[in-house]
Amino acid sequence: MSGHKKLPTIIKLSLLASCLIAQPIIDANTLVASATEQTAAVAPPCKTWIKPLGKPLAALVCVHGLGLNSSAYEDFGLRASRQGIAVYALDVRGFGSWIKSKGAENVNFDDCLNDVKLTLEAVRKANPNVPVFLLGESMGGAIALRVASLYPELLNGVISSVPAGERFQQGKTDLQVAAHFLTGPRRKFNIGKTIVNQVTQNEDLKNEWTSDPLARLDLSAKELLQFQVFMNGNHDCVKKLVKLPVLMVQGNNDRLVKPDESFDLFRQIASPDKVFLAVPSEHLIFEQSQSQDPWQREQNMRMVAIWMLTKVFGHDLHNADIMASFMRTPAPALTQVASQTKAVESLPKEAAAEAASFAKDKPAVLLFYTKWCEGADHVAKLMEEAKGQWGNRVNLVTIDSDSKEGKETAKRFALGAIPSIYFLKTGGDLSSVMVGQAKFPNFIKQLAQAIIDSDK
Repeated sequence: MSGHKKLPTIIKLSLLASCLIAQPIIDANTLVASATEQTAAVAPPCKTWIKPLGKPLAALVCVHGLGLNSSAYEDFGLRASRQGIAVYALDVRGFGSWIKSKGAENVNFDDCLNDVKLTLEAVRKANPNVPVFLLGESMGGAIALRVASLYPELLNGVISSVPAGERFQQGKTDLQVAAHFLTGPRRKFNIGKTIVNQVTQNEDLKNEWTSDPLARLDLSAKELLQFQVFMNGNHDCVKKLVKLPVLMVQGNNDRLVKPDESFDLFRQIASPDKVFLAVPSEHLIFEQSQSQDPWQREQNMRMVAIWMLTKVFGHDLHNADIMASFMRTPAPALTQVASQTKAVESLPKEAAAEAASFAKDKPAVLLFYTKWCEGADHVAKLMEEAKGQWGNRVNLVTIDSDSKEGKETAKRFALGAIPSIYFLKTGGDLSSVMVGQAKFPNFIKQLAQAIIDSDK
């Protein structure tokens, strides 16, 4: 196995256990789940935090850590959106809404990488001419680095928080996983107490995490092996980051990931445009930020926002007053710069005829959703409210992207995340796209724009 680190003890023990109990040997090079294990859905569940008025200065896609889900970014997303950043967070395969889907209940990193790619493409389509960044924490930090190394053309920068695969008490965890591998590699067991106690000393956060129905802490030995192999690939992938701006963040009080290992990983990043930021924090820095000390939380938010801002405006960012204004609310000068262009991408050619049929005589709104996705009731309510107010002026269409017909339609429209809402002008041309669970003011704003565009 190539890479910076030797074959982890967890894999050596599990391969030995596999031989002892006559289980099929799992090749350490192919432990990351194969993309041949395709799931039923074509796009990942996604949540969104966007300020209704004005065009965002930047878009930020967030990837959560092991055992958590997209809701972990709730507080961070709300705060960042107030600064003019459109925030999106998706569920990693095997976690969050995927738990309730059929065929995607287990960890699958190959599909996850493709999910992040689809989401980035969808976010770019929904935010033309807006810089797009990727943020991940812990396992999500490693996923962010891997995606950035594979698809740098989709990003303006990547933020990787505590991504190192080398952890405190790792030998103890390895033995625990190997023991469970002996009794059945696919049998799930709860690792929650071990992980949660290392992640935080905050009892309220522990209780909130372990009581969240979408937080998954029961994993099989096979899934944990896949996780470790994926994390162990960090050192190879960062060498492929040759130009993309990278910000790596590490908590000084981290009891799970070894801070020295994160810095060792940072040193191997090939890009000259890289920054390492050590902050006074436990393991979680951006996730579950509502539980943090208010001063530390504000400091972390501002430092990351400033880094993103410098990448958005580059050498044009020379005025300290502009920087200060940005940290309070989006300044008029920045809003003006961000709103200078408003190009809207067209639909894929494969979707043109279908779009024209949906919006033959008036504008149309297409809602792509799945019944198992968290928040499906919320987006359904948006459509009901729109029907009551605008039903005579627009065609409102709901499409279950998990059904046979919906799956085909989703592919033709190059669906990138669920829920997604396509606003079509009369005749079928694209007016705008909304990605993730939307708030009613954002929905109405884009619906009204589609009607206005149709009347031109």
